[in-house]
Amino acid sequence: MLVSGAMLASVDAVSKLFVATYSVSQILFVQSSCACAALVLFAALTGTIGRLRPRDLRTHLIRGCLYAAGAYAFITALRYLPLADAVALSFVSPVLIALLGRLMLGEIVTRARAVAIVIGFVGVLVMLRPGTPAMHWAFALPLVVATVDAFRDILTRRMTVTETSQAVILFTTAVVAVVSAPLAIVHWQPIVPTHWLLYAGTGAFFIAAHYLMVEAFRHGEAVVVAPFRYFMLIWSTLFSFALFDDLPDAWVVTGALLTVVGGIIIAVTEARKPRDV
Repeated sequence: MLVSGAMLASVDAVSKLFVATYSVSQILFVQSSCACAALVLFAALTGTIGRLRPRDLRTHLIRGCLYAAGAYAFITALRYLPLADAVALSFVSPVLIALLGRLMLGEIVTRARAVAIVIGFVGVLVMLRPGTPAMHWAFALPLVVATVDAFRDILTRRMTVTETSQAVILFTTAVVAVVSAPLAIVHWQPIVPTHWLLYAGTGAFFIAAHYLMVEAFRHGEAVVVAPFRYFMLIWSTLFSFALFDDLPDAWVVTGALLTVVGGIIIAVTEARKPRDV
C-alpha cells in the first residue's frame, strides 16, 4: 500500500497538469485505455490471459462504476484545489470504512473505532472551515471521492476471495474507459507526443498501483490496510510544491493530521485484536 500510494500520487500530479488542457473525460479515457492495453499485452506475453477472466461480472461492473465516479469527482476537484488539499480531504476514507465495515463485512465498531471516527470527522471540519470565506464548493468533491472509495475498498476486500487482482484491475479500467468515452470524443483535444508518453506512464503506474492495492486488501483487513494510504499525502505535498508551487495552509495541515490520527487509532486497535487461527 505504501508503494501504491506513491504511484497514485504521481498519477494525480500528472492529471492536475493535464486538467488545464484536456477535459476530465479525455484524461480518464486515455489513461484507462492505456492501462487496459498494457495489462492485456502483459498478460498475453506472460501467458496469464486466463487470470483476466472474471467470476462475478456484476461485482466488477459495480466496482468500476464506483471508481469512475470517484475519479471524475477527484480530477474535477483538481481544477480548483491544490493537489495536496484535494488528497488530504479524500483521506477521510479509512474513517468511513470503519463505519461501513460492520454493515458490509460484519466488523465490530469498538469504542476505539468510535473515538477515531469522531477525531477523523473533526479533522474534516477543520479542513473545510464551514461558514468561512475559505470554504469552496469544490471541497465537497474530495469528500465524494472518500465516500465512493470507502464503498469500493469494502467491495474490493470481498472480491479478493474469488477474483484475481488482474481481473479486478482490467474490468475497473475497462468500465472507466467505456463510461468516459462519449464525453471524451465530444470534447477531444489533440494530444502532443510528450503527453502521450505521460499518459502511457500513468497507465502503467495505475496498473501497478492498483495491483498492489488489491493484493494489500487480499492479505489484510480493510480497516487496517486503508490507513497506510496516508503516506500518499507526503508524496502529494511534494508533487504539489515541486510542480505547482502549492503548499497546504495550517488549517489543512491540522485537519489532515487529525484525520490521520483517527485512521492510525483504527489501524493500531485492529492490529492488536486477537485473530482466529
